[in-house]
Amino acid sequence: WADLLGLVAKVEFRKKGIGSALVKEFERIAKQKRLETIDLYSDNKQLDLFKNLGYKEGRIYTAFRKKLK
Repeated sequence: WADLLGLVAKVEFRKKGIGSALVKEFERIAKQKRLETIDLYSDNKQLDLFKNLGYKEGRIYTAFRKKLK
């Protein structure tokens, strides 16, 4: 399998199909390498993008953060 750990587009490039194109290219490369599954990690802002590309919700993770002084 392949992991897609992050996808970010600058604000001025959002809603123009760039994110979808990047994911589709990632899928193409994964298929070329004969991988069968892609796991990805998304915040709530990207849920619609990935659902529209056919991804289904899987495991739920909790993010942790610690500010260092």
